[in-house]
Amino acid sequence: MKRLSTLILQLFLYGTGLLLTLVSLGLRTWTLASFALLAFLMGYQYGRARASAAAPEDSRQLRLMAYGAQVVGMAALAWTTQLWWLFIPATVLLYGGHQIAYRTRARTSWWVRIAGFILLHLVFAWMFFGMFNGQPYPQAQAAILATVAVSAALRTRMNLFSGIGLGMANLYVAATLARDMSFLVFLAVFVVLLLAFLWRADDEDGLKANLRVLRTSATARQASATRFVPNALVVRASAALVTITALLFVFTPRFAGHPLVPPFTLHAPIQSAPTGQIINPAAPLVRLAGAVNSTGDYYPGFDSALDLSYRSGLSSDIMMYVRSPAASYWRSHAYDTYDGRTWMLADESVERIPLEGPFYELDRFSFRRDDVFAQTYQIVRPLPNLIFTAGRPVQLYLAATEIARDSAGGIRIGEALTPNMVYSVISAENRLDAEVLRAAGTTYPTEILQRYTQLPASVSERTRVLAAELADNLPTPYDVAKAIELHLRSNYAYTYFPPPQPPGSDAVDVFLFEDRRGMCALYASSMAVMLRTLGIPARLVAGFGTGDFNPFTNLYEVRADDAHAWVEVYFPEHGWVPFEPTAGWNGDPQTGGVQRWVFTGAFGTVDLASIPTEQIASAGLSILGAVAPWLPLLALGTLAFVLLRRRRLPRLHMLRRILSWGERRTSIDHPGRKAILTQYRRAQRKLRLRRNPAETTQEHARRSPGVANLATLVDIAAYRPAPPNADEIQQARAWKREGR
Repeated sequence: MKRLSTLILQLFLYGTGLLLTLVSLGLRTWTLASFALLAFLMGYQYGRARASAAAPEDSRQLRLMAYGAQVVGMAALAWTTQLWWLFIPATVLLYGGHQIAYRTRARTSWWVRIAGFILLHLVFAWMFFGMFNGQPYPQAQAAILATVAVSAALRTRMNLFSGIGLGMANLYVAATLARDMSFLVFLAVFVVLLLAFLWRADDEDGLKANLRVLRTSATARQASATRFVPNALVVRASAALVTITALLFVFTPRFAGHPLVPPFTLHAPIQSAPTGQIINPAAPLVRLAGAVNSTGDYYPGFDSALDLSYRSGLSSDIMMYVRSPAASYWRSHAYDTYDGRTWMLADESVERIPLEGPFYELDRFSFRRDDVFAQTYQIVRPLPNLIFTAGRPVQLYLAATEIARDSAGGIRIGEALTPNMVYSVISAENRLDAEVLRAAGTTYPTEILQRYTQLPASVSERTRVLAAELADNLPTPYDVAKAIELHLRSNYAYTYFPPPQPPGSDAVDVFLFEDRRGMCALYASSMAVMLRTLGIPARLVAGFGTGDFNPFTNLYEVRADDAHAWVEVYFPEHGWVPFEPTAGWNGDPQTGGVQRWVFTGAFGTVDLASIPTEQIASAGLSILGAVAPWLPLLALGTLAFVLLRRRRLPRLHMLRRILSWGERRTSIDHPGRKAILTQYRRAQRKLRLRRNPAETTQEHARRSPGVANLATLVDIAAYRPAPPNADEIQQARAWKREGR
C-alpha cells in the first residue's frame, strides 16, 4: 500500500508537470514552465523514497528546512496579496504544528489526525464564505491556512516532503497573482531550500544505499517491501520531458485564437440586467461643471456623458491585467452626440444578447480561425459596467446571466466590474492598409451620415476653416483624417489641467485657438468635430491605452492613467477604423500583429507565422492537448507493466550527484567507500556474476574469482571505521582497467 501511494503521488506530480508544460506552451508563461520543472523534480524524488521515508523522522535539520520552504511559500502569498495580518500568526502556528509533529513522531496520534481533518474542512468552509462575502483573496487565505492545518501531522520523511509540496502550492498560487519580478526572489529561495532538504536527506542516509549490496536476504526483502525504486525508464522519460519542454516552449506557435485554459472567476455569476446607464464606482458624489479634481481613479470618459470641462488627473494604480498575443487599445464604448461641452450617446437603448453555450456571440461574420486572437482580462480595482475589448470582438466568455450591446457597439453588463473578476474575449484583427482605406470611397449609409456628422451651433467658423485648410487638395477621407491627426499631434501640448472652459464657449474652439493644450478627450473631440464639418462620419471612443507589457508575466499592466479617448472614422465596406490624435501617445489603436511565435518580429520583414511549419506544429500540439488527459493513465499502465516484468532495476544517480555537489563528507559517507562499492557492483554486472543475498563477499569471491581482488577492499569499505586510503581506492580502480 505504501509503495502504491508513493507511485500515485509520483504520477500525480509527473502529470502536473506535463499539464503545466502544455499550459505554459499556450500562454507563453515562463513562470508556469519553471513550476513544471519543479513538479518533475519533486516527482522524481517521490519515486526515490527511501525505507526511512515511512519511519518517524528524527532530523531537526530536515524539519527546519521543510518549515522554511513552507514559510517562503506563505511569504510569497503575503507579499503578493498583502495578507500580512494572516501570515504573521500563521508562521507561529506552523512552527507549533511542527513541534507537535516532532514530539509525537514515534506514535500515531489520532487526536492530531482528527484535529487536522476538522481544521481542513473549516479552512475550505472559510474560503467559500470569503468568496461570497468580499474577503480579500479567499483562495490565498485558504492556501496559507491549509498549510498550517496539517502541520501537526508531518511525522515522517515523506510527510515533510509533502509539506514542502504544500509550500510549492502556496508558491504557485502566489505566482498566478504576482505581476512583477519580485516573485523570482521567493522562487529562488524555495528552490535553494528544496535542494538543501534533498542534500541533507542524502547526507543523513549515509551509506545505507551503498550497503544494499551487503544485506542479507531477509533485510533485502524488508527493504524492498518499504522502498520503491523507480524504473529507470520513468526517470529518463522525465528528464527527456524536461528537455523537450524547453524546446517546445521556444519552437512551437502560441495558441492565439482561443485560450487553452478557459477563463473563470470564483465570483458568483452577475444576475443584474444591463441598462443604458453606465455604472462607475469611482465617480465622485458631486461633479460640478468646471471642477478640478485631485489625482484619482475617476475618468470622465467612463460615464454616460463625457464632460470636457471636467479637470482631473489620474493615478498610476493598476486597474486590470490583460493577457493578449496582440497589442491594442482596450475599447469600452463610444459617443455620438456633441453639444459644445459634453459628449453623450443619444440612443440609450440596448440590445440583449443571449448566452449560447459557454460564450456570448457578439458578431456572426465569417472568419478564419487564424484571423482571431484571445484576450483575458483580470480586474484589479473596481471599474465601470463596461466590457473592454480589442480589435473586432466576436465572442465573450463571462460569468453573467445576460449582457447587452449599446447603440454604438459597446458591451455592457448589469453591475460594475469588481476585483478578481476574469473574462475573455475572442476578437478579429482590426488593421487595414492605407491603400485599402483610400479606395473605400464616400458612399456612406444614410443612417451613419446623419448620426455621426451631427454638430451643435456652438462650433465656430474658425474651426470649420481650419478643417477645410487641412483637407485642401487631399483626395480621400483617409488622407484628410491622417492630416488632421498629424496636425493635432504636432501643434498642441498634452496636460491633465488646461485652463477652465469659459461659460458659453465651445470646448473644441477654446482648445484649438485659445488654450492650445489639454487632455486626450479634447484632442479626440477636435478631430471628430473637424471631420464632421467636412461631412466625414466620426465619433469619440473611450477605453484604456495598451498599458505596459511585462515580459516576465506576459501581461499588459493597465493603469488608471492609461484611461484614454480616441477617434473612430467610418469607411464604407470596412466599418469603423481608429485614429490616435493625442500628442505624446505612442500607442497604435489598431490591432498590433499577433505574436504566434517567440521570434515573431525578430527578423524584420520575415513573417514566421506564414511558414507552413506553424500549421504543422499547431496541429500536432492540438493532438497532444487532446491526448494529454490520458497520459497519466498511460504512464501508470506502462510503469506497472515494467515493474511486473523486472523487479530489480538499475537506478539513475546523476541527479543525486548534482544535488550532493560540494557537500561536507563524513567518514561514514566517504567518497572512497562509495567508489569501492560502486566498483564492486560494476564488476558483478560486467562479469554477470551477481552475489546472492545470503552470501558474504568472501563466499561470493570463492564462487566468482573475477571479483576476488575486490572482496577484501569491499569489507574494508563497509566495516572498517577509518575510510579507505588512497592506495586501496587505487587498487579498486585498477580492477576497472584490468577488467577491460
